[in-house]
This record gives sequence, C-alpha cells and structure tokens, in this order.
Amino acid sequence: MPEWCVFNHAVEDALFKIIMDKISKRSKSYAFIEYTTEEAASAAPKEMNGKIINGWMIVVDVAKTNPPRYSRGRPR
Repeated sequence: MPEWCVFNHAVEDALFKIIMDKISKRSKSYAFIEYTTEEAASAAPKEMNGKIINGWMIVVDVAKTNPPRYSRGRPR
C-alpha cells in the first residue's frame, strides 16, 4: 500500500500530489494533499503528525505560501 493511502481514510474527496524526482522518477518523500473541507484539512495534521508508517515517522504541516518575489527592474 502506498504511504499516501493512510491519509485517504478520513476523506474521500482529496487531491494528492506526490513530488517526484525528474531524473530518477522516484518520490522525493513529500507530497501535497488538498482537502475539500476545512474540517478535514485541520484534522489531518492533528491525527497524522508524528505517526510511524512503514518504519518512517512522518511530519504533517500546513503548506505556507511564498511571498512574492520582486525583480530589481529587470525582466526575467
């Protein structure tokens, strides 16, 4: 069973994005999960953070937005 399946037990309507290495095509060991309800999104870190899955302790945190990057007058 893939590791991300453990998050799906609480919510059926969730989007999973597992981040893969472009060269090796293997997981980079993190993913983004987008929940459809605020309740499910707030329950996941409380329920899953620190849990041991397949011998690995997982860390669950809320994604943070990056501040906008400003160029110094030069186009990119």
